[in-house]
Amino acid sequence: MNYDPGIPTIWMVGTYLVVGCAVVTLFLYGESKDEIIRNCSWALLAGYVFLVLCSTIVCRDGCMNVGYNFHPFLHIHSQNVVIIGERILNIILFVPIGLLVSVVLNRWRFIKVLILGFSLSASIELMQLLLKKGVCNIDDVINNVAGCIIGYGLFLIIKLCGCYRIK
Repeated sequence: MNYDPGIPTIWMVGTYLVVGCAVVTLFLYGESKDEIIRNCSWALLAGYVFLVLCSTIVCRDGCMNVGYNFHPFLHIHSQNVVIIGERILNIILFVPIGLLVSVVLNRWRFIKVLILGFSLSASIELMQLLLKKGVCNIDDVINNVAGCIIGYGLFLIIKLCGCYRIK
């Protein structure tokens, strides 16, 4: 599968910097700037989902080796650095989604964030299969959902520290 990782990587790093700034804003302003933070988080979430779609579907060339893997943890014991790196990147890719969804929709509970992460990830995997842009892999969905849960956990840490209060 051939795609140019340069542009999506730059976008991902840039998005992480912006999300980092949003987290710092949460610590600095707390509830006094709640609406500003929520509105900025909406924009960041929409932009980030667009970047995820670009890096996972749009920026990829068509692939002759299209397939699927519906067996969870098939390569769990793999020592292959590429497979391990892909797992880590799939987790990291969805951390901002879990965090931003938690900020944007402040009344959402864990299960709803989990369902949203699963739905987005499963949609991406299905589009990769149908558009012949890669392998539809259940492990990617599991790793993406794990990243979303980590993002939700970061939101809870910020909330428990008293830096962001939900009204």
